[in-house]
Amino acid sequence: MSEHEKLEEQIEAREKKYGYKRGSNANLTKPKEYQNIPDSQFADAVGFNYPVDKAHIRGALSYWGQIKNRKAYSDPKARAYITEKIVKSALSKGIAVQWQPDDPDYQKLPESVKVRMKGYMPKKSMLEDWQSFRAYQEFAYKAQGKRILVTP
Repeated sequence: MSEHEKLEEQIEAREKKYGYKRGSNANLTKPKEYQNIPDSQFADAVGFNYPVDKAHIRGALSYWGQIKNRKAYSDPKARAYITEKIVKSALSKGIAVQWQPDDPDYQKLPESVKVRMKGYMPKKSMLEDWQSFRAYQEFAYKAQGKRILVTP
């Protein structure tokens, strides 16, 4: 078996491990400048792209923020995985991440991540809106010394 075939097997194993297909920009081996970074510190651990350690997270966030760079990933699972890993890593390091409402990859983020992003406004259900209105109404009536009507 040739060296290239061995490397192909390794990248296929990483695809199975992380659950997404490599992008067209995938590296078969870890780039020399990232040799000291553990595999777990790459947003794209399949292709060794977008390191999210403290020294590289801002670059990964900026680079991934450009739609043209995401085009290397035809697999939507890959884009979702990488987006989530970059955003979570940035937030955990105290870096503010701006919510992008028109970005389909940001829309797929879990709610627990979205609520931590700058500019994100969670949608309230009708029940929450009604409960908020009712609480306000009760407060206003009590402040004016009026009785609150009880409805069945």
